[in-house]
This record gives sequence, C-alpha cells and structure tokens, in this order.
Amino acid sequence: MSPKDFYNKCISGNLLESDFDIGSKQRKGSIRRKINVLNDAMNLFVAGKKIVVEEKFVKNKVVCSFATSDNTCTLGFILENNAKPKTLLKGNELKNITDVGLIVEKDIYSDKVKRVVYNPNSYSEDEIIDIILDR
Repeated sequence: MSPKDFYNKCISGNLLESDFDIGSKQRKGSIRRKINVLNDAMNLFVAGKKIVVEEKFVKNKVVCSFATSDNTCTLGFILENNAKPKTLLKGNELKNITDVGLIVEKDIYSDKVKRVVYNPNSYSEDEIIDIILDR
C-alpha cells in the first residue's frame, strides 16, 4: 500500500488488518494494538488533555528523538529537519517524563511561529513570546 493510500485509509477510518502483510502472531498483535489507538494518537494534542514527553525514547529496537503520551498511547518522533512520527504504542511507555507546557508550530523557512498547537496553561501571547525567546 502506498503511503498516500495508507494515510487516506487512516483519515477515513477504513484501515483494516487485512491491509497488512502481517507475518508472525507477535507482529499481528502489535499492529492490532497500533490500530486500536490510532484515533487516540490523532487527538493527542487536544486542549484539556495532559501530555508528557521523554527525550531519547527507546523501546526494544525502536529509538526516537523524543516521544509523548497522554496515557492512552505513546507517539514517538524522529528529528530530521522537523519532527516526524516514527512509532505508535498503546498506553504510556515513557519512563523519564516531563510535563508539556507548550507546543508551537514554526515556519519551516524561518523562526516565526505559525500557530500554537498545545497550550494547557493558557499562556497569553506575550507569555508565549517570552517562553520562545527564553526571557
């Protein structure tokens, strides 16, 4: 399945086990757990949720730059120019956690902030500027 077809099936909620060449029973269970929490991952940064982060996340053979969790799922990322998802796990698999207080999306070609993604502390615009500028 092409990445585009996979993405479209994920968004439409039509991704099925039969869409994968699964192989072993162990892989089948792992894929089933990922499918079961895919919707949770899509709503990870919704306002009102508490999320935590761990830098240099490692789980078995999977190594991520960082991972985040809301206790329903753990989403691991790799940093290559920007953050890209690398793994999805059921439950909270983080060990050395730090609370997340703010997530912003920056413009890829500059340091300008495009939008606030997650702001559980309801920081004002001035406070966000101070945080970003480390004042």
